[in-house]
Amino acid sequence: MRATDPNAPTEMAVGQRSSRPAEAGPPRLVAWSIDHFTVGRRLGWGGMGEVYLARDTSLERTVALKVLREELASRVEARERFVREARAQARLNSPNVVQIYFVGNTRLAAPGGEDAETASARAPKGVGTLYFAMEYVEGESLEAMLERGATLEPENGRMVMLGAARGLGDAARAGLIHRDMKPGNLIVSKEGVVKVADFGLAKPNDPKFAMTKGGTIMGTPHYMAPEQGSGLALDFRADMYALGCTFYHAFAGRLPFDGPNSVSLIMQHLHKEPTPLRELRPDLPAGLVAIVERLMKKKREERFGSYDDLISALERAAPPVPRRSGLWAGIKGKLGGA
Repeated sequence: MRATDPNAPTEMAVGQRSSRPAEAGPPRLVAWSIDHFTVGRRLGWGGMGEVYLARDTSLERTVALKVLREELASRVEARERFVREARAQARLNSPNVVQIYFVGNTRLAAPGGEDAETASARAPKGVGTLYFAMEYVEGESLEAMLERGATLEPENGRMVMLGAARGLGDAARAGLIHRDMKPGNLIVSKEGVVKVADFGLAKPNDPKFAMTKGGTIMGTPHYMAPEQGSGLALDFRADMYALGCTFYHAFAGRLPFDGPNSVSLIMQHLHKEPTPLRELRPDLPAGLVAIVERLMKKKREERFGSYDDLISALERAAPPVPRRSGLWAGIKGKLGGA
């Protein structure tokens, strides 16, 4: 498995084509130190920041550092959203959510013991910008899996869905709506633990934290709930819909809907039904297909009433434990009678 960028929030204006962030420039912070973090290789980048592998020298552990993009450092709204992401994620104490350790805003220390004047002259632009340290998850996102042409097998997929539901359920109990659930924001660690990442667009239930401007879509239209694309008030069921779209994609190897721009996608989420998942993956158990289909219901009241309900359904969809019979049963009987 390979390490992936666990934090790549997406914000799109109406009519803009859904796409991944543009290719980033050369890594600017490798080998520098930020506070007590020594920066290593770049792991990835997104709309808000670059993510680097780093060493926390105070606690002697490996972390991931997300640094606000240089061109956003002077924008008050971008800085507020960046801090909000860290604080929202830090509110969650869940084994299925990427953990936040530290938030800072400081200047860099030069590598190699350079004197201050020399270091200042060659310091990367944007020094002093915001950053936060988070749990480094060595593993693979569902997006990376799809990019290499793989899809989820039935039981493995059920277990990944279960981990994702538990993480989003913990977020919902903390009063957070993720608003950007998609394959790139679900990571499976090398140990098989599912982690929900990127709360950059998370919406607390406290109205004072609302930062969305009129005419702007917050989220990723390929996975966006009908009510989210319509600009209606949201609850946890918007994340459920996006979760359904995410696993439709992960099982089928194709998006439930596609189109030239976000308006086209939103209209399909509102009015069109996707190709039945069972037609694309006839090997999937009927119970698992039914869960994905229920998550993707157009009317939110037809989705699951709580994450507990969703988790219970996923647990009931587990394959039956095979009964011992035949040769094994005969051997067991002889051993028992000995």
